[in-house]
Amino acid sequence: MSIRIEKLKINRGGPLKQDFEFEPGDLNLIYGRNETGKSYLVEAMISLLFKSGKKSPVDWNLRPWSMAGNIRVSGIENAPVSFTKASPKLEDYWPDMGGVSQDFSRLLVVKEGEVFLFDQGDTGRSFLKNYLSGEGLLDDIQADIPATIRSASVSDGRISGNQTGDLKRQRELLEKRKRFEGLLEQAQTQYASGELRNLERRKQAIQEKFEALNKALRHHACNINEEIKTAEGEKARLPGSEQLSELGNLISVYESKTTELDARQAEVEKLKNNVEKYNWLRKAREIYTQASEKTASGPGLILFAAVLASIVGAGVSGFAGFIPGLIAGIIIAIVLLVVYYMQQQKALGTAGESRELENIKHEFRKHFGYELSNRATIESVYEQLGKEAARSENLANDIQSSLLPYLREHESRINSSLKTFTGRVVLKEDWAQEIRNLRQELEEKTRRIYELKADMSSLGVSPHQYVAENPGAEWDPLLYNDLEEQLRSVERDMEQEKADLETLRRQISREINCDSDDFGELFGRLQERHENTAEEYLVLTAEILAGIEVNKVIEELRQQENERIAEGLASQDLLEPLRMITGCYENMYYDAESGLMLVNKEGEDYPLGMLSTGAREQVFLAMRMGFAQIAMKGRRGFLLLDDAFQHSDWGRRTNLVNQVTALTATGWQVFYFTMDDHVKKLFEEAGNNLGKGFKYAEL
Repeated sequence: MSIRIEKLKINRGGPLKQDFEFEPGDLNLIYGRNETGKSYLVEAMISLLFKSGKKSPVDWNLRPWSMAGNIRVSGIENAPVSFTKASPKLEDYWPDMGGVSQDFSRLLVVKEGEVFLFDQGDTGRSFLKNYLSGEGLLDDIQADIPATIRSASVSDGRISGNQTGDLKRQRELLEKRKRFEGLLEQAQTQYASGELRNLERRKQAIQEKFEALNKALRHHACNINEEIKTAEGEKARLPGSEQLSELGNLISVYESKTTELDARQAEVEKLKNNVEKYNWLRKAREIYTQASEKTASGPGLILFAAVLASIVGAGVSGFAGFIPGLIAGIIIAIVLLVVYYMQQQKALGTAGESRELENIKHEFRKHFGYELSNRATIESVYEQLGKEAARSENLANDIQSSLLPYLREHESRINSSLKTFTGRVVLKEDWAQEIRNLRQELEEKTRRIYELKADMSSLGVSPHQYVAENPGAEWDPLLYNDLEEQLRSVERDMEQEKADLETLRRQISREINCDSDDFGELFGRLQERHENTAEEYLVLTAEILAGIEVNKVIEELRQQENERIAEGLASQDLLEPLRMITGCYENMYYDAESGLMLVNKEGEDYPLGMLSTGAREQVFLAMRMGFAQIAMKGRRGFLLLDDAFQHSDWGRRTNLVNQVTALTATGWQVFYFTMDDHVKKLFEEAGNNLGKGFKYAEL
């Protein structure tokens, strides 16, 4: 029973402007000029009848048209089968048709003039195996066995081979299983053992002790803070360093001025005797001067002689009769006598004063230790003592007007300042010591405050953390440091344990591709993945071993391949269309080096690859029909020829058309699509002899 297309309808689309409906005969010619939809029609029939997607056994290279329609085919089942866009394809029926190869469709269709069944450089062995020797089935089976497994072997219970494909996958599964086992062991050791929980309990116990001691620390800090406040308050009541320096300087100046006062008072005391001598000498000098002057004014011989001279002059002028001279002489003589008399009387009155001079000289000798010889002596001594008396007076005035008021003022300031600083009256002789005491106390307070603040700083407690109430525990820095170190140690251990667990968690998460913080969930999934991986490893290992054994069997079967290919090439199903279409080649065989060989009527051998393009097209067309008949176990089918003769010269075209037309007599159904007027004419001439068996459609 032949497989025939009974009716087809192709919906308009692309360059096809109208729906195409056609009830074909044995020989069918569809003619259409360029851009009238011929290629669209061919590709639509391919897409409806055969698989054309990514998983198709043949790469049809169809254009992205939206093609639809319905093709009704008989000879597949008891009733005709409709093929649509969504229906099963011919490849889906091949298994029920006697094991026809999935790429059987490539025999039935020549698309866009491409007649060749395999590349010109190919020897064709793979094609021949598929259709003649049954090795195609072996190839299909062996194709399912990866090349890595085909080249692998088993020795001493171990699989050896190139570490790619399934072998690589097996090794990876083995490594993964071992990793899972290692992770499970780690999880049981680190997580299930509860080491982190033990560390947490230990940390809690240390923290309780540490917290109690920490309260004691904060209470201790509070006490130190109070001490600092007290010490700072006491220091605030003390004079500052500048004040003490100023007061010390004031006392130093006071002491210096006191020393100066003592020196001046000593000098005044030293000058006191001379001042007394000066005061005596000042009075004695007056008396001495007066006494000395009185003794010198007594009447002397000169004055007496002058009186006598005046009298003699007056007598001479009288004798001479010179009256004016007489009168003048008498007057002068009288005046001189009066003066003389007065001096005489004065000399008589100071006679008692000479005794006073004696007394003065006596006292002078007593005071100064030498004789008062004259007035010059007393004047010299008086002048010298006057200077000393003036100095003594100046010193006394300076003491009274300057030094004593200054000292009284400074003494008052010093006493007032010291009383302010000490709260009591400080004796003058204790001033310096009191300053030293205050300075020492200030230094001690400053040092104490510094020490307290250093202690406070070392405690590291902020003011808001102070605890005023006694917590009942005593502050112990050594114990605190020990607990702090224990706490740091256990925290480091915890951090390390957490880091190890986190590392383990990330490793498990990465291995099982599950990012979860729930370790229990990860552990459960890890166990599940381990079991799955172990099972997958066992299954894959079994598949590899099975593949190795199957490959051994296939390789043994391949030894018979050449015989089956030779028998296939001698089949009449293949040679009959070859002789009919080519007209010159009677037989064919396969040579390992030259590939497919053709034998003409004269017995001459020709490699297929050495024939002309037209001759090869004829051979391939014959092979299509012959292999199709072999594949369908002698059944006939349909051929879709899209300008299959366009590369042939005009002489061969006539023969090809005649041969294709003759095929219809053997039960083949032929669809020829062309835009070539010459080919159209040849088919029309050949079709006239077929009567109703020839159908024509023009697009």
